[in-house]
Amino acid sequence: MKKNIIEISNLNKNYDGKQVLKNINLNVTEGEIFAVIGPSGAGKTTILRIINMLDKPTSGKIFFNNRDYNNRNRLKTRRKMVLLFQDTGVMSGSVYDNVSYGLKIRGVDKTEIKEKVANALREMGIESYGKRDVKTLSGGEKQRMAFARATVFNPELILLDEPTANLDPKNVGVVEKIIKKINKSNTTIIMSTHRFEEAISLADRIAVICRGEILQVGAPEEIFRKPTSKQVAEFIGLENLFEGVSTIKEGISEIYINKIKVYATSGKEGKVKVVIHPEDVIVSREKIVSSARNTFKGKIVEISDKGVLVKVVVDVGIPIITLVMRRSFEELNLNINSKVYVSFKMSCVHVF
Repeated sequence: MKKNIIEISNLNKNYDGKQVLKNINLNVTEGEIFAVIGPSGAGKTTILRIINMLDKPTSGKIFFNNRDYNNRNRLKTRRKMVLLFQDTGVMSGSVYDNVSYGLKIRGVDKTEIKEKVANALREMGIESYGKRDVKTLSGGEKQRMAFARATVFNPELILLDEPTANLDPKNVGVVEKIIKKINKSNTTIIMSTHRFEEAISLADRIAVICRGEILQVGAPEEIFRKPTSKQVAEFIGLENLFEGVSTIKEGISEIYINKIKVYATSGKEGKVKVVIHPEDVIVSREKIVSSARNTFKGKIVEISDKGVLVKVVVDVGIPIITLVMRRSFEELNLNINSKVYVSFKMSCVHVF
C-alpha cells in the first residue's frame, strides 16, 4: 500500500481579512497524479503555493512524508519539490543556464550538472536546445524547458499550476504526454486546472474546489458519473440536470420532475437533484420493448452537429438531451418536430 506524500488537515487561509481557503482536508498518495479543478479564483493556486511553502496557512496542518511543515528543515523539504507556474518564468541566457541553475545552487559538481542537464533535455525532446537563447523559444518550447528545469534534480513532488493554459492544442497534447511520462518514474504530481477534460485525461484522482471549499474528491469516473452537488455537476458541464421531489417505494425512487415521473434504483426522499447522462439516453421512432423503466414520448426541439455525434433535445415535458451516432441519426430521419421516444434505465439516473 502506497503512503501519503502530502497530508492537509483543516487548512484555512485568509488574505486581507477574506477567507480564500476553508477547512481544506486532502491526502495525496505517493506516485499519483492528483488534479485540483475549479473556476478562476476558487483557490487552486493558493493550495499549490502553500504546499510549496511560498505562503503560510492561517491555520491547519500540512505534512510532507509524515513530517510537519513547521519542522526546522523547511529548505531541505522544499528542495524535494518544485512548482511550475502558469506563466513560465525564465532567466536571461541559454536553455542550459536555465535548466542547470537549480543544480548549481545546490552545489552539484560541474560534470554531474552537464550529465543531468543533458538527460533532462533529452527526456523533454529538446536535447539540441542547450545553447539556444531562451528569448528565441516558442511557448511550447519554453514549457518543455520548464519541465526539464523541474525534473533535472529528480524531485519527489511536482506542482503544476494550469500547465496547458497558454498553449495551442498541439502543444497541449505534447505537455500532457510529458506529464504522463514524468509520472511513470513514480514522481507525484499535483496539478491545478479549470479544464475537466484535462483532469479526466491525466489524473488518478480529482478534487473539485469552489470558493475556497473542497466540494468532492474522487476518481474521474466517480466525479463525472456521481457528482455529490449541483455545483459540481454544473462545473463539469453535465447536461440533463434537473430538480425534483422523490419518494421511495419498494426500494425504488420515484421522482417527479415537473409532471414527469422518473424512476431510479437509488436515492432519498424529498427534494433532490437528478443527472441523466446524454450517452445513456436512447432515442427511437417507435416505443421499444426493453428493460428501461423510463420511456417517454416527445418531439425534437433542437438538433446540434457534434461531428460523429448529433446532439438531439427532445421535449417530453422536460428537455431530455441525447447523443446519437450520425449514421443512426440519418437512418432514423430525425428532424425538428419529429415525434420520438426516449428511454433510459433506472440505473442510469443519478440522484443526489
